[in-house]
Amino acid sequence: MKVMLSFILLFLLTSCLVSADTLEANNLLLKISTQQGEVFNRTVTFSSSTGGSFSLSLEGISQGLTLPLTTFTLEPGESKPLTLLFDMNGLKPGVLVGSLIATGKIALATVPLIIEVETEDIFFDANLDIPPQYSEVAPGEKVIAQIKIFDLTSGGGTNQGLGPTNVLLHYAIVDTNGKQISAESETVSVDTTTQITQALGFPDTMAPGDYVFYVTATYKSSVGSSSHLFKISESQKRFDFLTSGDSQTYILIGAFILFFFGMIGFFVYLLRDRDSLILELHSLNAKEYHRQRSFIQAQARTLVHTKGASVAHLVAHELAKIKHHHQQRVIQLKALRQKGDLQAMKRQLARWKAEYSSEKGLSKLQGIASKDMKVTLARWKREYKH
Repeated sequence: MKVMLSFILLFLLTSCLVSADTLEANNLLLKISTQQGEVFNRTVTFSSSTGGSFSLSLEGISQGLTLPLTTFTLEPGESKPLTLLFDMNGLKPGVLVGSLIATGKIALATVPLIIEVETEDIFFDANLDIPPQYSEVAPGEKVIAQIKIFDLTSGGGTNQGLGPTNVLLHYAIVDTNGKQISAESETVSVDTTTQITQALGFPDTMAPGDYVFYVTATYKSSVGSSSHLFKISESQKRFDFLTSGDSQTYILIGAFILFFFGMIGFFVYLLRDRDSLILELHSLNAKEYHRQRSFIQAQARTLVHTKGASVAHLVAHELAKIKHHHQQRVIQLKALRQKGDLQAMKRQLARWKAEYSSEKGLSKLQGIASKDMKVTLARWKREYKH
C-alpha cells in the first residue's frame, strides 16, 4: 500500500510540473560593449509553450537600463520581444553585471546581463579569454583567465605608440546579481601589447551558477574593459551524507530521489529535445560574434592607423549585420523545429559549425586595402585564440 501511495504521489507531482506554466528566454546572454554617453536599444525575447502572466525585473543593475514594462502575458506557443533602453550618460566606466528576470507562477527565466562601459577615448584596451578547461569549475577551485592588453595608439604594432607605459589592471569575479566575489589589482608595464595569465579563487561554499570574470585597464582618463562568463558546478561534497549513517535508509531515499528526478528528466527530455539544438545554436552564435568582433576591432585599429579617420560607424554597421545574420539562423532553425524535422535541424546546425571551424564568412570593413587586410588577418590569427 505504501509503495502504491508513493507512485500515486510521484504521478501527481510530475503532472503538476508538466502542467505548470513554462517560460524560456531565447537570449542565453546579453553582453554589450559600449562607451560613456551612448544611448541604444537591445531586444530580449521570451516564449512560453503553455502561456501565462509573467513579471519582469532587474537584479544587480540599478542605472543605465530601463525596462519597457514590468508585466506581460503570453498565449500558448507565443514569443514576445521586449526592447530594453540603455543610456550610458552619467555612468562611470567599468563592467556592470546583473540579470533580467522573468517569473510566472512557477516558471523562471533569467538572462545574464554584462555591460562593458568604456571611455570615449581609449589608449589601452583589454581582451579576456577563459580556456575551455576553466569554463566550468567546482567550488573552491580557481578560474584562470588569459588577458591581453593592447596599446591602441601603436596601430597594432606598426608604430612605436606610447612605449613602455604603466597601466592599472583591476580583476574581479561577480555573480549574475552584481555581487562581487573576488577582486585584485596590479600595475603592469605595457609596450605595444602584454599578455597576462591571472587566477582568481573563491570559497568552497560558493553556490553553483553563472559568474563573470572581468578586467579593466586604466591609464589616466582612459578605461578599457573585457569580460567572460563561466560556471561553477555542483560540489560532490553535497552527496557525502549518502555514505554515512543508516545506509539502508539512505539507499531507499536515494533510490526514490533518483527515480523521481529520472521521471522528471524523461518528461523534460521528451518536451525539450529539439530545444537543445536551439540552445546549441545560441552558444555557437555567441562564440562566432565574439570572434567576429575581435577581427573587426583589429581591422578598425588598422584603418585608424592608415587613414586616421573615425571608423565607429563602420564597426557598428558590421556588428549589426552579424547580429541580424544570427537572428535569421535562429528563425530558420525554429521553422524546422515547428515542422518537427529533427534530422534537418541537426544537419543545418552541423553545417554552421563546420563554417565556424573553417573560419568562413569573416566580416571585412570597407576601406581597408588588400595589403593591409592580409597583414591584419595574419596578425589577428596569431593573437586570437579560438
